[in-house]
Amino acid sequence: MTDHVIDLLPWYLNGRINADDRAKVMQHLQQCERCAAELNMQKHLQTAINAPVKVEIAPQPSFNKLWERVVAEENADVDAAIKPTSNHISLLQQFACWLQAQWMPVMLATQMAVIVAGGIFFVKHETTNTNAAYRTVSTTTPTQGAVFHVVFDDATRLTDIKDILLRSNLQVISGPTAAGVYSLSPMTEQAAVDIKQTVKSLRDDPRVRFAEISHE
Repeated sequence: MTDHVIDLLPWYLNGRINADDRAKVMQHLQQCERCAAELNMQKHLQTAINAPVKVEIAPQPSFNKLWERVVAEENADVDAAIKPTSNHISLLQQFACWLQAQWMPVMLATQMAVIVAGGIFFVKHETTNTNAAYRTVSTTTPTQGAVFHVVFDDATRLTDIKDILLRSNLQVISGPTAAGVYSLSPMTEQAAVDIKQTVKSLRDDPRVRFAEISHE
């Protein structure tokens, strides 16, 4: 009976015991000092667990103090191990000055060589990229004014393109772009005047997929 009542004591304390078991526990506690002492101990334990925490834990200040001690001890060991004499320091300073004097001209010459090489590369790079690398079928000077944007059929050969240009009195001024667009301009003043007729002839040609005009 005692063991059974001890098992019921936690439920008795938290109020979740049924009415019949509660009556049995209360009756048994009046006759059993062992169970009464166990109940009293569990009450104290429950009170301690539910009590608010009064001690604030602050590990960071303690860690900071410990770290300061470690660093201080390490610095002291280093200072004790390395104590160069004034003569030793003087020799090191003299050697450093001599080394600097020996290598300074070499360093300056190296820096100058790097600067000159960089300037040559920059000038060469800028000169190389001055003109856009267009693939064209004509090298004549473009006429200012109307510009025709034309896309040829994929099956159109280079000789066909030349034939179209000659028939229309046009010349390539740029292109083709990634989309296959050529920019054309009139080669003669007459072609510059008859721009509408030129556009029509281009559009009527089965070797031309697209033809449009703009003015610059």
